[in-house]
Amino acid sequence: MSKKNFLFVVFLIFSLLVWTFAKLTSSYQDWIQINLVLTNPPAGAKIISPEVSQEVGVLVKASGFTFIKSKIWNKKISLDLTANGRTEGNNRIFLDEKIIKETVSAGLSKNTTVLQIETSAIEVSLTHINKRKLPLVLKNISTLPEGYVFTKKPILQPDSVFVTGPSQVLDTLHFLEINLANWMYYAKDTIKKVSLPILKNPNIRFDTKEVYLSASIDPLILLSKQVKITSKSVPDSLILKLLQDSVTVQYAVPKSVAALAKSFEPDVFVDVSDMELHQIELPLRVKTKPDWLHDFNLSLRSMPYYLYKK
Repeated sequence: MSKKNFLFVVFLIFSLLVWTFAKLTSSYQDWIQINLVLTNPPAGAKIISPEVSQEVGVLVKASGFTFIKSKIWNKKISLDLTANGRTEGNNRIFLDEKIIKETVSAGLSKNTTVLQIETSAIEVSLTHINKRKLPLVLKNISTLPEGYVFTKKPILQPDSVFVTGPSQVLDTLHFLEINLANWMYYAKDTIKKVSLPILKNPNIRFDTKEVYLSASIDPLILLSKQVKITSKSVPDSLILKLLQDSVTVQYAVPKSVAALAKSFEPDVFVDVSDMELHQIELPLRVKTKPDWLHDFNLSLRSMPYYLYKK
């Protein structure tokens, strides 16, 4: 390249730079987008609406540099609710246009003049965050594999938890459920960790993520024996004669008490005071059964009888 051409190119580049600089330092009027971030709500409160961060259009008079920067990234400006908002009741804060404009102007560069804001005013809805202790309730507690039984009922430790969240949500909660529908035990004195139910509301927070659930189970053993039927309330002047003097008893017991169950003699009896006019059978009754007895059944529900005078 000749010296003449080289000087021409240098002069052209220099002229272009001068022109660009002059354009970028000149003032223009146009809209830019900023991110207005709502911060510092009153103590114990949380913002429900609008969104904490929102895009707001602002008409400004500024240099070209400012508009180029606004195209690359949106300026974030924080708006302090406690310091600038006007409280209306317990659940609302009102931000007027003047406050918004002053906050935006302070957040932009000194050479930028705010002419107009797309948002004339902002009404902020709040909810108050509370903490409450809620009891835990076991649901579907009777769900076990077939042929098994609880020898120690399920116990939750702790049996209550603290829940933190909006007062409007907490006011609707009276307890939390732990669902045992798909929970299986296959060992005695089982202790397992159970996750607390996660509520759909993301604003709810538990003070613990899991609780301990303890319980014991045993497989059931089926037993059967022939039991003599006794009688009660028979007048001294009469003799009671039953068609059969014994009945078959079937019942199930946990394996851990099988030895005790084998020596157990159910008290099956008839009571003459139950007799009604023209009744030909007396109902078979059983004295109070121990707690470990399950699925107790008699082969007969009633027994034909005869009464004789002595």
